[in-house]
Amino acid sequence: MSDCKICGCSGWFFFITSDGLCRHCAHLTSIDIEARSRAARDSAKAAEQTLNPQSKIVHLDLALSNLETLADYEKRGIPSPGGSAEESLRKARSERDRLVLRTARQELVGLMRRVRAEEEAEAKVALYTGFLRKLQEYEASLADPKPIASLKKKVEGGVVRIRLNALVAKARRCEASADMVAARRLYGEALAYLKMKGADDPAATGYRAKIESCLQELP
Repeated sequence: MSDCKICGCSGWFFFITSDGLCRHCAHLTSIDIEARSRAARDSAKAAEQTLNPQSKIVHLDLALSNLETLADYEKRGIPSPGGSAEESLRKARSERDRLVLRTARQELVGLMRRVRAEEEAEAKVALYTGFLRKLQEYEASLADPKPIASLKKKVEGGVVRIRLNALVAKARRCEASADMVAARRLYGEALAYLKMKGADDPAATGYRAKIESCLQELP
């Protein structure tokens, strides 16, 4: 005689349903499953109807939360109405991950326009830094974070380029004003920044060669 799957009460003393639940748990579970099934359907429908990407993600998150609980019931042998909760959960996760990645890419395009419109280096860096925080949130929510990690690398590379360009521009202004001591210091800071960031891609190698060439040309 099996015990209740939810509360563990003994089947010797209490009636156990075919789903393995006592009457009390069967009643409460039925109510919970019905409510969560309805909430998952409503959230999925709301995600389909809204055009705002962030609203879509929020609605899909609500659907996923309810489907996860339904799938947990299913693993205990307690079925959900309307088919496999585990399969619905898999499809919803896949849809959400595609949406998050598509949204991140679209937001990056918009970010690049805003960065180009800014004149000050620190303002550009602030935009990139804020977007990096959002990408980290996206990355943590995905089953496969590699595509977001690739976007993060591009954004981080943009920060490195902006800071390097700012240092080199200052160094050149110092050269133009015949302040070679300051120019040498700034070129050195640029090289140190490259080393600190561990930038070893072809673009960084080219930057390093140009900066070293500028240093060698200083009187």
